[in-house]
Amino acid sequence: MNWRTRVEEKAPEAVLLALAVTVVMITAGIIFVLAESGSKFYKGFGCGADDFTPPQDWSEDVKVSVKQGAIYDDGSFADPLWLDRFCIVDWDMNATVELSDPFITTYGWDADAGSYDAGIDLTATVFNDVAGPALSTDEKRSYLHAYFEANPGDWNADRPTVPLQLLADNEPALIMHQQNEELARSWWVTVWSNSDVAQTDIDQDGIGNKEVDGTGAYLDGDIDGDGIANNVDPDIDNDGLPNPYDKDPYAPQVDGIGLLLAVLTLAMLAVAIFAPTWLHRLSVEAIEMSTGPLRAGAGLATAIAVVALLIPLPANVLLLLMTVLLILVGALYALEKQVSLTMLVMASVPLLLAIQPIHAVQTGHAIAFGISFLTLASVMSESRNQVGGRTIAVIDGDVRALMWVAAIMSILLAYFDMVARVNGSLGEFLTQTWWKTDVRTVSVVTVGSDLHMGVNSLLQTTLQVALGALVIAIPIGLGTAIYLSEYASPRAANLIKPILELLAGIPSVVYGFFAFIVIAPIVVDVGDRFLEWGWIAEEPQLFNPLNGAIVVGVMITPLIASLSEDALRAVPDPLRHASYALGATPVETTARVTVPSALSGILASIILALSRAVGETMAVTLSVGTMATFSDNMFRSAQTMTAYIAQRIGGELPIGTTPYFSLFAVGLYLFFITLGLNMVGHRIMTRFREAYD
Repeated sequence: MNWRTRVEEKAPEAVLLALAVTVVMITAGIIFVLAESGSKFYKGFGCGADDFTPPQDWSEDVKVSVKQGAIYDDGSFADPLWLDRFCIVDWDMNATVELSDPFITTYGWDADAGSYDAGIDLTATVFNDVAGPALSTDEKRSYLHAYFEANPGDWNADRPTVPLQLLADNEPALIMHQQNEELARSWWVTVWSNSDVAQTDIDQDGIGNKEVDGTGAYLDGDIDGDGIANNVDPDIDNDGLPNPYDKDPYAPQVDGIGLLLAVLTLAMLAVAIFAPTWLHRLSVEAIEMSTGPLRAGAGLATAIAVVALLIPLPANVLLLLMTVLLILVGALYALEKQVSLTMLVMASVPLLLAIQPIHAVQTGHAIAFGISFLTLASVMSESRNQVGGRTIAVIDGDVRALMWVAAIMSILLAYFDMVARVNGSLGEFLTQTWWKTDVRTVSVVTVGSDLHMGVNSLLQTTLQVALGALVIAIPIGLGTAIYLSEYASPRAANLIKPILELLAGIPSVVYGFFAFIVIAPIVVDVGDRFLEWGWIAEEPQLFNPLNGAIVVGVMITPLIASLSEDALRAVPDPLRHASYALGATPVETTARVTVPSALSGILASIILALSRAVGETMAVTLSVGTMATFSDNMFRSAQTMTAYIAQRIGGELPIGTTPYFSLFAVGLYLFFITLGLNMVGHRIMTRFREAYD
């Protein structure tokens, strides 16, 4: 075989391998940039607060060099808990500075005593015996060890003191902070609801929660310190209980109902896991009679709780739903002369939620509780669990995954039910709801009292837009796909499908402009009507998440319709013919044969559409708004995660500041969300994929 033949055989494989490696490298590069810069956002809140204002007698060279180096560009990505540099927490006129480790709790810092552990032996020959900021673990800073051995008088059990020039000569970067204990954001700080601090002064501003002036007015206008005044704060004490459901809105309380739901959820999962030990005592008829109502009631309760992520259904809507279900019960009894137990159970669910609105207050617990009942119904339906002889139930892989989700969700939420708030870099980012990073300062380091980093306000709006868009797009898109593949003539299909493709090709900025001009006024009119009826408490605004949900729903409809139609057309015609031969109608064939056979492709289209909705930028920027707020009122202006990135990246945002790195932190969070969606989509497609010869 000559060299030309070998090249012709190996070249295609080599070229394709190079293309695949290129794609992998590009993806890895994007992830690395997000993780590297995003991690610096969390690190930037470790030292404390205040701007860099060095004393006047410092030399200009030192000032310039420190200020140029005082950006978070030298952190170690391998260890996100360590900044790989020092924080300067205090300084004097002699260019002497006090040092602090950004995460001093990992180096023996005693928060109660406000100092490092005492008894440090500076004369020890073993390097690891020396405590203090990073001295015991970082060999690169042996110069500090030598300095303190030569100058033991500069060592302090609270904070060691060194000349600034010593750091400038040995450190690539410094963080200039003046320590402020009230504003210091460590990695994770929990304030327990029943603690003395939370009960007396939760924001630790020196003004008691219930301290009043001579007229009886509360002196602390923002009791929880979240930047929202008490008179407009839906959760004044920030204990997770909205004011209408909080027995004392001015002092944090443990969420007893949430804890009870968590215990019941875990107990129900345990009952499901050990079902073979008791299930065999029931008759097959009793099991079959109970699993249907159990599955239907739990499914409805879970669906109502999921909808509450967007907007909780009020009591009057739940009672209306109960009335409709009871009418269906009566109609079925008139036709078949028997009462439907399944419909009665479903009717009882909205009644119970109208009496005790756990879906609005304990939304996560309600979802986990519903999943636990769905798990129990699935386990009871498994014939291998009904015969006994086992201790642990046979559980399907998908059901097992749901069990883990419910268990982990219940445990985490139970933890948060017992605390008033979680502060700190990562804690504030993941658990708080107040987001404000547009801090104007000439300093490089921008960490102050007016900076808030609770990303849940952005996350909530993103979910409202994305899930709301699916509510609109799935019925329209799937219905269009079924019509084109099953009922439309070739001529009609050839006419409609290009129009769908044309809708998919319209730029998103055009959709955003359309939403602002056409959709927004209609939504405001509807909101005004809801305000008159008392369904919402605040006047609707022109920019709101409902605008975004509608316009994004229109945007992703062609995607669902086109991909679902391709999946439906891929179902072999012999399956349809066999269904017709058995006497099925076209509607029955579509519902029971065609759609189930193409379910993997349909679900794939929905997952892709959801990812598109989560990542949409321009349309939501022009329709939802640019104000990050946390509210279940979808008629109020808000901001999505992508819109925040788009808005801030185009402004006057200094590189190296904490708000600058917040762009990467939000982008990293978005990456994990879309990664999770893709993993769930892959799991669903693998579960329902069917192959035909």
